[in-house]
Amino acid sequence: MRVIALANRLRLVQLDLADQTPESRREHLTEELHREVVSLQPDDRDAFLNDLQDYFPTWDGKVDVTPAPVAATQGAIDKRELEDPAFLVARLIEVCRPLPEASRQMIILRLREAGLATESKDWPDAQSRALKTRLGITDAVPLDSQRILELADVLCELACLLDPVAWKIWREISPQNQARRALSMQQLLAHFLSGEQDSPYAVVNAEIKKLRALSGALMAVISQAGQFALNHMRRLSPDEIKILVETEWRGGIWPTRPGPADWWRKYAQLFGDLNDQTVISEIRRSIAEYVRQIVDGPNRPNRTPGA
Repeated sequence: MRVIALANRLRLVQLDLADQTPESRREHLTEELHREVVSLQPDDRDAFLNDLQDYFPTWDGKVDVTPAPVAATQGAIDKRELEDPAFLVARLIEVCRPLPEASRQMIILRLREAGLATESKDWPDAQSRALKTRLGITDAVPLDSQRILELADVLCELACLLDPVAWKIWREISPQNQARRALSMQQLLAHFLSGEQDSPYAVVNAEIKKLRALSGALMAVISQAGQFALNHMRRLSPDEIKILVETEWRGGIWPTRPGPADWWRKYAQLFGDLNDQTVISEIRRSIAEYVRQIVDGPNRPNRTPGA
């Protein structure tokens, strides 16, 4: 039995420390008792200590088994338990089991206010796995709810700031056939997160994909700026002018076969038709067509960017 084993250990401790002060012996005995008692269920401890006290008369005569040291030892154990967080948590769980739900929730609230508990998040398995897969996280790694909310806040800020800028630029480039949305990105996300029925996941997902495609296309078009300018200037190159004049001559526009002087007159005519607004409009048209090719993907016929 555990009581007999502990009594024997205490006897050995008492004998080994016979030349020590009473305070030293009491401290070592208390430590030995504490190690044994904390491993017991709280409801079993009083009975265990009572059984242990029955063995005191069998000890060596040098052992002081008067009630006072037992009470002192018990008090020292109680003090250590009150300073042991693990014991206090176990005791709190045990005490809370029979409490009504309202009392349990009040205790949970107090713990949260003290920063000792966080709200439990029960993440749906499918969405949790999808997010982990996208980020390359193994399924065994738990998701931190606080960091998820912090990340969601940053990403929502990015989407809400980027959305009006991207669509404003697109309206300036291609003002025709611009459909107006009933809700801004901020309103759409707010309705979705608050459970509004007019903003289901499919709607939010579609708008996010549109913003992603448009933003990517507007960034990609920067690399084509030089190509747009070259395509525009190529129309005034000597070879292009010569081909244009020869085509018009075959169509009967020119009375005789044209030569260098006619080529120059055609160049002067084309250049004279240009102005700032014409150049800007043509380059914007090329940019808009390039962006539409990227946004619409394979649904539109292939064309050379800027052509």
